[in-house]
Amino acid sequence: MKKILMALAAWLVFSASAAAQEVPVDIRVNGEYIKTVSEPIVLNGRTYAPIRSVANALCSESVIWNDAEKSADITIGGNTLKIYIGSTSAVYNGKTIPLSEAPFISSDRTFLPVRAISELFGANVSWDSEYKNVEITKEEISVPESSVDTSFTHDDLYWMSRIIKAESCGEPLFGKIAVGDVILNRVKSNLFPNTIYGVIFDTKYSVQFEPVMNGSIYNQPCEESIAAAKLSMTNDTVIGNCLYFFNPSIAASSWISKNRIYYTTIGKHQFYL
Repeated sequence: MKKILMALAAWLVFSASAAAQEVPVDIRVNGEYIKTVSEPIVLNGRTYAPIRSVANALCSESVIWNDAEKSADITIGGNTLKIYIGSTSAVYNGKTIPLSEAPFISSDRTFLPVRAISELFGANVSWDSEYKNVEITKEEISVPESSVDTSFTHDDLYWMSRIIKAESCGEPLFGKIAVGDVILNRVKSNLFPNTIYGVIFDTKYSVQFEPVMNGSIYNQPCEESIAAAKLSMTNDTVIGNCLYFFNPSIAASSWISKNRIYYTTIGKHQFYL
């Protein structure tokens, strides 16, 4: 689930005309975010993902690629599905069946329609429209540890998207990501709690974030705040090791500027080490 910060160079000049960042699509199996060798692709409202990533998360026995036929055999729970690139016909346990969408190859990866394939193997599939997650559930399996993406949990995403919304509403995407990076830098620092929730609600040296005091931390995040949260948690920092930020035009205290080392300004926020 390693995301690429596409077009962030444009955000460095804070173009007011830049389009809003879409929320990256992720896949969860039984509540666990899973690793994908390439980012899922959405076409005509359908989500496609690399074949092995989904199959492995569903505890497949094998995935065998036939280059001559441009086909793949997927075995899960003793059932075998043979799919062909570009074809809406497949073979399930020896019987030809129709698929609603055809698998395809992109950047040397085989992508399959997530819902159609998962349901064939007895899984239930739903769509989380708020966080842009494909939710796959299947009883009696545990997602292999090797398939679990540990970049963040759903609880991390829930609170990170809310602090970004509350602290940087109206800021450019790059600035929203930078706010998320400050939270993550604090998680890594021995000066602060070691969880995203703990950092946001930290009161060791008084309440750290105004949204916790005024209740705006509980407001619904916008799509771009969710996108910024995902991008922040799955990429290298965009503001180095900064641990502090504030808006000097509205801040009630100047402690940060007097006691910390200035790093950069993004939008209305100044960031400090």
